[in-house]
Amino acid sequence: MSSRFRIAHVYPHARIGSGNRVTDAISIVLHEFCRRLAREHEVSAWVRRMPGQPAVERTEGFTVHHLPVGADRLLNGLMLLDRLGLTPTGRPSRTWPTYYLPFALRLGVGLRRRNVGVVHLHSVAGLLPLLRRLLPEAVIGLHVHDHSLADFSPGWGRGCLRTADFALTCSHFVGERIRRHLGDGIPPLHTLHNGVDRRFFACQSDPGGGRRIVFVGRLAPEKGVHLLIEAFARIADRFPDATLDLVGPAEFSPPEFVDPWRRDPLLRPLAPFLTRPGSYGEELRRRAASLGDRVRFRGAVDNARLPSLLAGAAVLVMPSLWEEPFGIPVIEAMAAGLPVVASDAGAFPETVAHDRTGLLVSRGDSEALAAALDRLLADPELRRRFGVAGRTRARELFTWNHLVVRLEVIYREAAERRARAAGDTGSDCPLAVAGR
Repeated sequence: MSSRFRIAHVYPHARIGSGNRVTDAISIVLHEFCRRLAREHEVSAWVRRMPGQPAVERTEGFTVHHLPVGADRLLNGLMLLDRLGLTPTGRPSRTWPTYYLPFALRLGVGLRRRNVGVVHLHSVAGLLPLLRRLLPEAVIGLHVHDHSLADFSPGWGRGCLRTADFALTCSHFVGERIRRHLGDGIPPLHTLHNGVDRRFFACQSDPGGGRRIVFVGRLAPEKGVHLLIEAFARIADRFPDATLDLVGPAEFSPPEFVDPWRRDPLLRPLAPFLTRPGSYGEELRRRAASLGDRVRFRGAVDNARLPSLLAGAAVLVMPSLWEEPFGIPVIEAMAAGLPVVASDAGAFPETVAHDRTGLLVSRGDSEALAAALDRLLADPELRRRFGVAGRTRARELFTWNHLVVRLEVIYREAAERRARAAGDTGSDCPLAVAGR
């Protein structure tokens, strides 16, 4: 790009900056885009302020602004109403325009003071209408990383998207779900897949050399970790040298994020775990007890340490029960040269090429999961072949640098459309930062 932009990436729940491990998917995406865009542009991130964090800090070439989200007790009360199904609108309270109001007002003031030209919102569609009022000349876009936009009423969702200058989804799966829910009359949705850091490509892995199985993600009910332990128990006697590493924090998503309408028959039985933090972790350890030290709970691991944990593994398994919007660990494992076993739902069929880079199994079927693991653990050459093909696929489709180039083009085209709409016929975008 010939112009240098002043760009703000916004996500109230992002965990970046001092005192945070970058582990959740949206935080990883925001962090990777910010640090790469900062090489050519003036970039800031606007996220929630946690106890002990400074209001402003610099990291990896960009500025992080930590803002209070607002009345936490009120938000916790609204989430309790969600869990009890008692919200007045019948829809999750996070879809209300006022949910992020305190954060949005502070954000709007901060962005105006800094004359930000491009605002990139991650998932929080409810901020769009208010920010459009506060920043009428800025390019504002929405990047949808989950199912949340399908929880809004269709009329409100369509109106919300129409205020955006660009709209991105992390997968074709998410885009199609939004189109089905909102219907006609919405702007084009562009798919911009998530990426993988080059450190994973540098892994010196040999998936055919051992039988260590790895799961990476939150140890949460919707992730299907209990099914993985069950499947591992089925094959443990056949492969006495096999082990299972569970890498990730014991965190859960509130049910209003996972299955807000209680429609999914595979998720409904898990409702007691979703409302009792800690109970699922206890259940996992109970199920793993008979397998002794062959099942290892590794805990939360910073993304920077993941390549070393994947090196030497035989296979990554993602047995999710819910329909994953993307699943970054899948492409990280592929980049590291590992075969992948994953559920055949959500975005996994977009990332895993079945019978070429890994195996897709029926969602919620522990027997099918065990059969896939049996097939791979019994055939080291198949694991190596899948691993080589996966690394090639990841390099072709999922590198961050390639995605950043696409994102810059999206910013420029959106800025040019806004300039034309304002009657500006100059060659330079009025949102560019002068002097470079």
